[in-house]
Amino acid sequence: MVAYFASLNFASLPARMPSAIAQGILWGLMALGVYITFRLLDVADLSVDGSFATGGAVTVMLIIAGWPAWAALLAALLLCGVAPERLSLAWLVACAARDPEVLWVGMDFEPVCVAYAAEAVCAAGLPNAVVVPGTGADVVRLFGLGELAQVAINFPTPFTRRRDAHLRLVALERLMEYRRVLAPGGRLRLRTDSQPLRDFALGQLEIAGYDVLWSWDDERAHLPDEPVTYYEERLVAQGARVLSVCAVPGPEPEHVEQTRSLSLVDYLPEDLDAMGYVPYGMEWTVETIRRRRH
Repeated sequence: MVAYFASLNFASLPARMPSAIAQGILWGLMALGVYITFRLLDVADLSVDGSFATGGAVTVMLIIAGWPAWAALLAALLLCGVAPERLSLAWLVACAARDPEVLWVGMDFEPVCVAYAAEAVCAAGLPNAVVVPGTGADVVRLFGLGELAQVAINFPTPFTRRRDAHLRLVALERLMEYRRVLAPGGRLRLRTDSQPLRDFALGQLEIAGYDVLWSWDDERAHLPDEPVTYYEERLVAQGARVLSVCAVPGPEPEHVEQTRSLSLVDYLPEDLDAMGYVPYGMEWTVETIRRRRH
């Protein structure tokens, strides 16, 4: 240890500080992005980490191929900025093109996603589609009583833990709010790959006084022409099926009380080893339970 410190040249430290500070700023931005995604937004999204690695790989390969450094950096920026996740509102564009007489309003909590979706709407020349920033809690703020003919929830974040149950778009509080903005006969639709979230939603719909029109284990078998979302395409390729629920508000219950389990773990099947597909966002949870049981 003494020999190591004796070999250090502290006189060169000031000259190396600018480089060290620059690297610290770059890695600090990445750490901040990961912290915001996982701790504040509570979304399992590694776009920040992936963008750094992908951008570096693209830059190196293009420079090796003879591209100028500035052109390689620009190409890497474009490739990493327009991630497939940003096209997840393509379902909105497809529905608006299919039903030109209906006004479609898309909502996403990430401003970047909203910007890319709005760009796609403009590029498609759709006057009957708009995109706004917001979450499920903003529905009653943005829309009036009985203004919506349908609330469509496509592959929402499941929020597995009990303490985060209030963040689910199909939680009891949200369902009671949707009742206010849905027109008479208006529908609430949920599409997901998660069997625990679907079963949780069915319980919440019952408490909130909804009448379930259908609950399918494979929506594609019933609605083969339904527009495909990016998440559906990606998850189906991993073995998932689209679980679908459609419900309409029935008579409003006089007394509403949460009586169902809030942890999605309680909705998992008893035989986890027989699960052919593990819902997105629950892989670590299922694997942990399997190890404990064995």
